[in-house]
Amino acid sequence: MAQQLIGHVVLIEGEAIATGPDGERRVLRLGSPVFEGETIVALDGARVELVFDESGSRFLLRAS
Repeated sequence: MAQQLIGHVVLIEGEAIATGPDGERRVLRLGSPVFEGETIVALDGARVELVFDESGSRFLLRAS
């Protein structure tokens, strides 16, 4: 079954990783898609901003 696209990365400073439900990991970059069920982790000092396609809502994730 194909993963459902839910949003995109619109800002990234530093490094962030997306981990899918199957455990597969990928490095996020500006414009990277975000899929339902993924866990997003911002590594040390990173900032990641996501925009959700359906609602247009934004979410900012910062690592401390």
